[in-house]
Formats: sequence, structure tokens, C-alpha cells
Amino acid sequence: MNVEMKQTLLAYRSKYDDIIADCHKDVSRGLAFQMSDSRDGKPTFSGLRYKIFALILISESLGLTGCHEIIVDVAKLAIRQKDEIQKFSDQLLKFSLIDKASLCNCYVLSAGLYGTCHDKNRPELASLSSRYVKRDLVDYSASATEYDILVRDGLVKPKPNKGFIGVYLFKQSTDDDDDVVTLVKF
Repeated sequence: MNVEMKQTLLAYRSKYDDIIADCHKDVSRGLAFQMSDSRDGKPTFSGLRYKIFALILISESLGLTGCHEIIVDVAKLAIRQKDEIQKFSDQLLKFSLIDKASLCNCYVLSAGLYGTCHDKNRPELASLSSRYVKRDLVDYSASATEYDILVRDGLVKPKPNKGFIGVYLFKQSTDDDDDVVTLVKF
């Protein structure tokens, strides 16, 4: 799992760096990310990003403590990305980059960090354990998940295709970034 994560991160970071470099040059044309497969079979930027999230959730679900360090690396990268993105002046650009390009996903990172932690009984983590709960998520082939912007804004309801998948995630807090920062230490 660690090897797969490292390879995927390497490919993702290369594409991410290109996107950020383009944003520093000119964003008047807007941002667009290919969501479907490439004709040449190479993974898309979005595909690499979602693969990293999937590998984190798989590691968390299986309790793979050996993956904890690489998930810490991903979380640290996400924190650096958010700090870098906040330097842009355009609010829409910042939102787009955080939402569609960065690895800033507090639900996935917090769950991955906590789920692969070697010692969840540490006093420092006690306050977080009650917020680590099982959630039923819409299956991968759904036409709308609870994390899609239209669902989050209450415009449509989640539409599962085959059913729901149970995963452990953190209940939302007033500042989910604090959870990630806390968990990176363990």
C-alpha cells in the first residue's frame, strides 16, 4: 500500500505543481479538470487525487498502522497546499483549488490519520475518539453524493446507484483543520 501511495503521490505532485505554476501565470481562462479516463490510459489529475483519498480510506478501514507515516506526509502536504493557495487573491480560484485540486479533505485525512494510529488510547486522542463514527456513504457510481456541491447546498439529494458503503469518518467540528493538525502529531 505504501509503494502504491508513494507512486501515486509522485505523479499527483508533478501535475499539481504544473497547475499551481499555471495559476501564477494566468487564470483568466479559468480552471478545468478532466474527470474521466484519458484516451491514452494515463491517469488524470482528478483520478490521481481520488486514488490518494481511496488509498487513505482503505488503509484506515483495514487499520494498516504501517501506512500511518505516509498518511502523515499527505496531511502535511495538504496543510502546505492550503497555506500556498491562501496566498492567491482571487476567492473563486482559492475555492476551486482547495476543493478540486488540493489534498485538503479533512474527513478523509482525519479518518486516515486516526484509523492508522498505533495507539488510539493516548489521552491526547481521547477527545477525538467520540467523533470517529461510521457513516453510510453513497456508492462510487452514484449520480450525486453527499459531498457534491449541489447536495451540500441542499439543491439535490444524494442518489445512490447500488446502495451505500459504510466507512468511518469524523463528525464535523467547528474547525476540521485542527483535527488534522492534532492527528499529524501522532
